[in-house]
Amino acid sequence: MAKITTWRIATEDSEHTITYSLNKFTGRMTVTLDGDEFVLSAGFLSLKAARREPFRIVDDEGEAEQAILVVDKKGRASLLFRAKEVTPES
Repeated sequence: MAKITTWRIATEDSEHTITYSLNKFTGRMTVTLDGDEFVLSAGFLSLKAARREPFRIVDDEGEAEQAILVVDKKGRASLLFRAKEVTPES
């Protein structure tokens, strides 16, 4: 079973939930943003290289801001938003 990491980001008028999980055996990396699921390939049994996945968070007014999911070679993820690292939930 893959470990799920969850972050919550507050914008001026809403809160957004981002989750990340990696199944190292199948190479399936799953990211959800407010319930919308995106599947990325990480490679069979391990990641071949660290990677950065930029994406946009859109608030209720239609304003978009960039966030970056950073995944190291071991599959550990961190999230950058407004040039700062976001602390994941426990």
